[in-house]
Amino acid sequence: MIIKTLQLDEKHWSTNWIPISYILGNKNYSKSLTFLWATDYQVNAICRAYYISKIRIEIGDIWLNDKYRGRYDKYGNKYSVKFMKKIIAKIWKIYKSATKISLIVDEKNVPAIKLYEKLNFKKIRMVANKTLKITRGIYMERVKRSF
Repeated sequence: MIIKTLQLDEKHWSTNWIPISYILGNKNYSKSLTFLWATDYQVNAICRAYYISKIRIEIGDIWLNDKYRGRYDKYGNKYSVKFMKKIIAKIWKIYKSATKISLIVDEKNVPAIKLYEKLNFKKIRMVANKTLKITRGIYMERVKRSF
C-alpha cells in the first residue's frame, strides 16, 4: 500500500468525490495535506490532514472504497486499519512538532469509532459544528507517544 501526498490547494480542492469540509485560513491550507491510496487509476482511500496548529493536526474527509470496507489483505490485515496506521505514521513524520492528532466523528458511526479506538484515539467530548454539519459528534484525540 503506497500512500501519495498531495498539497491541499486550489488544484486539489473539492470535487464530487473528495470534499473539503474544513474552512482554514490560507496559511493553514498551505500546511494541510491530502493522503491518497490509489492503484491503476482507481482511488482506494483518502484522508486529509488539516493543519490546526504546530501541535495539533486534525484528520477529516476520510473515505475508503466500498470494495475494501470490512475486508482483509492476504496477510490478515484489515484495509481500514492498515491505511489509517500509514496515515498516522506519515503525520508524525511530516509534522514533527505535532503531539496530537484529532478528529470528529458522528456518534452514530459506530464502525469508525471502533476503528479510531483501535488506533488509540480517545473520546474527549461531544461536539456540534455547523460548518462540518455535525449535530452530535465525538471529538477524539490521539497523543504522540514519547519514548
